[in-house]
Amino acid sequence: MRRALALASILVSLFMIGCGGENCQQPGAACGTTPRYDLVLNEADSGKTGVSAGAGVAFLLDGRRDHLVTSPALGVKKIDDPYNQFPGRHAFALPTYQFGGFDVVATGSNIAPFTFHLVIGRGLPYPNGTVLHRGDVVVQEFGPGDRLPPLRSPTFDLLADAASVGKEGGLLSDQPAMPRRAYRAARFGAQLLSNQRDGYLYGVVVADTPPAFRAFVDGGGQVRYPGGPVPYSLILGAGDRFAVIITGDAQQVTWTSVPADAVERLPDGEIGPQPPGATLVPFRLMVERNATLQVRTRSRTITVSIESGMGTCLPDDFPLYPAARTTSVFNHPCRVDMGTIDSPAQVIAFYSLRLDEGDWHLASARDSAFIFSRRSNPTIGGTLEVDSAAIHIRFNREFPTPTPS
Repeated sequence: MRRALALASILVSLFMIGCGGENCQQPGAACGTTPRYDLVLNEADSGKTGVSAGAGVAFLLDGRRDHLVTSPALGVKKIDDPYNQFPGRHAFALPTYQFGGFDVVATGSNIAPFTFHLVIGRGLPYPNGTVLHRGDVVVQEFGPGDRLPPLRSPTFDLLADAASVGKEGGLLSDQPAMPRRAYRAARFGAQLLSNQRDGYLYGVVVADTPPAFRAFVDGGGQVRYPGGPVPYSLILGAGDRFAVIITGDAQQVTWTSVPADAVERLPDGEIGPQPPGATLVPFRLMVERNATLQVRTRSRTITVSIESGMGTCLPDDFPLYPAARTTSVFNHPCRVDMGTIDSPAQVIAFYSLRLDEGDWHLASARDSAFIFSRRSNPTIGGTLEVDSAAIHIRFNREFPTPTPS
C-alpha cells in the first residue's frame, strides 16, 4: 500500500510539473512553461497607444469583459485559467507576427468599453540589416542607456514615439516593457544606425526586393567584440538567394567563396531597383555544403558563414549538382539522394563532365547510370543514377575496381 501511495504521489508530481501555469507560487498551480508576450496590457492602459515587436500581445482585463475585437480583424484567442490564477479577470491573446496598426475594443455588461491603439511591427535586429518594403512597419526598441537615432523622414513615417505602455513576459509579470518607436516604411532609401554604448552598427533599407530572397546580411558593420568582428552566419538550402547590403550607392565589390562553386553572384537586376543610400549585392547558394563567402569593398571585408544541408558522407571534393537539395542520407554504407527541378538530360550532361575531372574518373556511363572512382585510388568510388526528379549516389570507400566500358 505504501509503495502504491508513493508511486501515485510521484505520478501526481510529474503530472503537475508537465502542466502549464502562470505562477508556481499560486496554490494548486503547476510549474510549467509560461507563455510569454512582448506586451501585456491591463485596465489602466485603456485609451493609450502601445508598440509590439510582433512576438505576442495579451490583455488581462476585468472579468465582466467577455468580448475583445480588433480592427482590422485579428484572430483573438481567449486564454483559459484552469488554476484560477487571475480571479475576476479575463485574458485575451492576439496572434504573433501580424503587422500593422490595430484598434482594440473589449466590451462587457455594465462596464465602459476598454479601448487601445496597438502598433505591431518587425523588430530591428542587431547587427544584421533589415530590408523592408514600402508600407511595412518596423520597431526600434531601446533601454535607458541606448542612444538610438530615430529613423528619418521621408523614408520613414513615425507612427508612435517612445511608447512604453504595458508589461513584458507572462500574464502575471511585473517587468515593464522597454520604450519603442514604430515607423512605417514610406519611400525607397537606407539609413545606417550606430549605438555608441555597445559599438555596433546596423542598417535599415526600404527596397523592392523579390520574395525569392530569403536572407540579408548588413555589410555596414559587425558587432565589435574584443577578439574582432564575428562572421555573419546564415542557414540556407541549395538554391536559396540572399544579398549583402553595402552602405552607399553602386560600390564596386569583389568576392570569393570556399568551396569555389558553392556560391553564385547573381546579376544586379535580380534584386530589383537599388534603393538610394545602399547597394544590395545578390548571391545564390548553389550546393548543400557548408561554405564561407567573403565580400570585399574598398574599405572592409564582410565574412559570411553559411550552413547548408544535412551533412553527407560524400567527400568534400565530390561534385554536387547545382541547386539540388538533399532528401535523404544514410552513412553506412554511404547513400545520398538529392532532388532537382532540372531535367534528367541537364543532370546527365553535368555529371558526364564533372565525374571525369580532377581526382574523379568516369569509368562507365550508360544512359542515366554512372560508375566512377578516384584516380589516386581506384578502389574508392561508387555509382550515380539519375531519374525524373532525383539523383541517387551510392559511395563506398572500398569499391571494386571497375572494368572500363
